[in-house]
Amino acid sequence: MLTKHVMVMKRLFILLFVVLLTSQGFALRVKFNVQNTKNDTLVIGNYFGSHKNMMVLDTVILKNGVGEFKNDTLKSGLYFIYNDKNKYDILLSSAEKNLKISFHATEFLPTVKIEGSAIASKFIDYMKFLNQKKELVKKDSTLAQATSKEVNTYISKVVSENQNNILGKFLNFYTPISVPEGTNEFRFTYYKQHFFDNANIYDSELLHTPLVEEKLNEYYNYLVGTPIEICQDIDKLIDNSESNKELFRFLLVNSFQHYLKSNQVIAENIWVHIAKKWYIPHATWADLAYMEKLKLEVKMRLPNRIGEAAPEFELTKLSKADFMAAQTDSIKRKDVYQGTDSKLTSVIGKDYTLLIFFEADCSHCKEQMPHFYEVFQKYASKGLKGVLVNNNNTPQGKIEWCDYINANKMYDFVNCWSPYSNKYRDLYNIVSTPTVYLLHNGIIELKNIDYKTLDEYLKNKKL
Repeated sequence: MLTKHVMVMKRLFILLFVVLLTSQGFALRVKFNVQNTKNDTLVIGNYFGSHKNMMVLDTVILKNGVGEFKNDTLKSGLYFIYNDKNKYDILLSSAEKNLKISFHATEFLPTVKIEGSAIASKFIDYMKFLNQKKELVKKDSTLAQATSKEVNTYISKVVSENQNNILGKFLNFYTPISVPEGTNEFRFTYYKQHFFDNANIYDSELLHTPLVEEKLNEYYNYLVGTPIEICQDIDKLIDNSESNKELFRFLLVNSFQHYLKSNQVIAENIWVHIAKKWYIPHATWADLAYMEKLKLEVKMRLPNRIGEAAPEFELTKLSKADFMAAQTDSIKRKDVYQGTDSKLTSVIGKDYTLLIFFEADCSHCKEQMPHFYEVFQKYASKGLKGVLVNNNNTPQGKIEWCDYINANKMYDFVNCWSPYSNKYRDLYNIVSTPTVYLLHNGIIELKNIDYKTLDEYLKNKKL
């Protein structure tokens, strides 16, 4: 517990980047007296849900180290003071409007004195206490457990005495949920249902601290289940914030960006859902060009999400005999009508099917296909079926395809193409090759995977 608090507080003293944003709140007057500063400017601001989102509110010009900050449109939250490459944090309450803050520019925490704000003073006391305990543990690691209990007791006391103000809410964010005894399923469900009991992300004051994003990331990592179940959890999260436009925007952008950047296999399902249900209809702040691009991305990804039935399309299948004939017959080699008409559902396997869209002249395909073919052969005897679709449906593409299959002896794939239509490209969002899908009973189970991931996955499935 101590380590977590120290790490969080340490991050509060690192300036990441600054963005300009306005908000509404209370009138605030702060008189500064800064000793031994080499810089005559203070930058004043606060946070917006994250350590990364720091809002510059104003600059104060110091004369002989003295200056005043005035602002009538501020909310309570965690404020930062930036001076001479140093950043300091102070927690302020909307109930306290006139403050005096003095400190030594190079030794903020040991020297800072605050008048006019009990909240800010108690926050500084907490920071000093935490720093002292950190130094104790650094000198003697055997004190870690006892010190952690002491820190927890200290926090509990401060939270109890400040339940209805920003200090109590801020420190309570770190208080763990007490989960009753029971089965693993019961404990999991209970923890999930009470996840935000001590960390009220819907409190508008806490939105102006760096705590919310960290808690949300913890929550996202905790969510498990099918894509549909996770989407339902995200819907509840966003839906509960609609009454507060500022919070709604933050939660929507945060959840969307989290899954957009995530490496989870099912992340695409979730960000596409968020985009379709929430972002596109409600993100009026978004750039028009970006929104049009997003609409197209959603359209291209909806049919081929994990868990969806593999979209049907018509194809022409070539047999080993067809390829062999093309070796000696130049007419058949470029004949786009050669083969047997079929459709995807007729050629996929009853269990697992490896579906690959490739082009014989593609450099990535030339590099990757031998590896995919090796993995396919490894599991073919165990029921894996391979369907290889030539994506170049031109006469030249037919020639290159025939030459490639013959040269590499890949006759045990179901080799096919769609010479009369390109519609399947949209259905499977083929923007580059090779594009790889793994189907299970006709349902998309994996997509856009490399051969190593495919091999490991099939191995774990004990295919």
